[in-house]
Formats: sequence, structure tokens, C-alpha cells
Amino acid sequence: MIKEMPGIAEGILQDLHNDHEEVASLLEAIADSEDGWERNSLFQEMRAKLMTHSHAEDEVLYRRLKASQHETSHKFAEELRARRVRQGRAQDHGNGVPAP
Repeated sequence: MIKEMPGIAEGILQDLHNDHEEVASLLEAIADSEDGWERNSLFQEMRAKLMTHSHAEDEVLYRRLKASQHETSHKFAEELRARRVRQGRAQDHGNGVPAP
């Protein structure tokens, strides 16, 4: 199942998911093969697929996830500061200190 991720096209996520399935199939074929040359050929195919896939995941998925996490953390910190300021004003007002 592929979940929607903001800022990432569904087709890209489907491609990454398909890559996972292809690598799993290649692993099965390698395990099932009794021919050394065939295993080597399948392994090289899997290696190339993983290298391309890894690069795509880094560029498309993880970079955007990191940016999204940074943005979320920044928004959370701003909200926390604003909440502290509001709480501080409420405490000052309750102690007879005029509110700004």
C-alpha cells in the first residue's frame, strides 16, 4: 500500500514501490538458481537496480522528508514560544501587573 506524501508525486512513490518488488523477485531468483553464471548475472542486475533505486530515494523521498521535518520542527518551536508568551502574560495579569 502506498500512502500519499505531500510534495511527492504518486507515480514516483509507485516507481519506488515497484523497485522493491523487483528486487525481492531478483533475490528469490538468485536463491532458486543453481547456475553460478545465472546467479552472478541476476546479482549484477539487482545491484544496478539497488544503486539506481537508492539514488532516487535519496533525491526524491528522503530529502523532502528531511525538509518537511525541519519545517514541522520550526513551526512547533514557534508555537511553543507563542504559548509561553501567552502564559507569561496571563500570569503577569493575574499578579496585578498590567497586560501589554
